[in-house]
Amino acid sequence: MAGIDPNNIIVEVTGEPLDINRYVALVADPGAGAISTFSGVTRNNFQGKAVIKLEYEAYTPMALKKLQARAVHWAIDELKAVVPIWKKEFFEDGSTWKENEESRRLLVGQQAGGAAAGPAAAAAAM
Repeated sequence: MAGIDPNNIIVEVTGEPLDINRYVALVADPGAGAISTFSGVTRNNFQGKAVIKLEYEAYTPMALKKLQARAVHWAIDELKAVVPIWKKEFFEDGSTWKENEESRRLLVGQQAGGAAAGPAAAAAAM
């Protein structure tokens, strides 16, 4: 799986109509077999009333802050899902390695018949 290049992340908040062709061009890559897009349209009615247009409004600094928080949360979840990560917890009477659930599922899927047992097993599985 290719890494995410932070120089290729685009975030915009605009009051202008979106030009879907512009965004398709921004993500186009000769190595990609397809580009999926979604275009929403205004329904002509809602609960029996005619809808003539939609307007959206956002406090831009707050919207960007929320978007940033969601992006960080997504990145952490993605990292946990694709990179085997363990932590070692120390107690008064000893210690134990704990793996995150996402890493365990990843390793179980990679190994045929063997269970992972800590960081050394992950290195061997890679």
